[in-house]
Amino acid sequence: MQKQEIATEGEVQLNNKNILNITDSTYYSKIGFATQDTGIFTASIKDNISLFDNKPVDKTIIEQLGLNTLINSKPKGIDTVISSEDKSISGGEKQRIAIARLLNEDFDCILLDESTSSLDKHSVDIVEECILSKKDLTVIAITHHLTSKAIEMSDCILKLEDGKLVPVTM
Repeated sequence: MQKQEIATEGEVQLNNKNILNITDSTYYSKIGFATQDTGIFTASIKDNISLFDNKPVDKTIIEQLGLNTLINSKPKGIDTVISSEDKSISGGEKQRIAIARLLNEDFDCILLDESTSSLDKHSVDIVEECILSKKDLTVIAITHHLTSKAIEMSDCILKLEDGKLVPVTM
């Protein structure tokens, strides 16, 4: 993902282009990531999703991810200032904000590293459906808990076995 390894066979592509032929700035502007330990800024919910960009936050994403309940419970709604230390926001809500941040951008590829670990099963299903419904989006998910929805919607599943990635046959 960091363009530091050269493929020993074939080539790694992003939008049907060899990544070695894409400038670093273009390449990195098309890849987003969310981890288990979500970065929340001391800023409004809107700014945490839009990363301080003036473009609007997609209300459909807010609704699909179930963030409207959080937003509607706050005195200033989406303009309410939150922080990583905010005890009124759960770990799952922080993770959904981070995923909304990814889906509000125009990424071609997103990397999810245990990014739903603080969510209950029902919420994970909702988040996965929202993510996997995006057209033309490559999703690389690292997880200890593979859901049936993810299996059903995935083109390829790999597992780490003896230090190597091997395909999982379903």
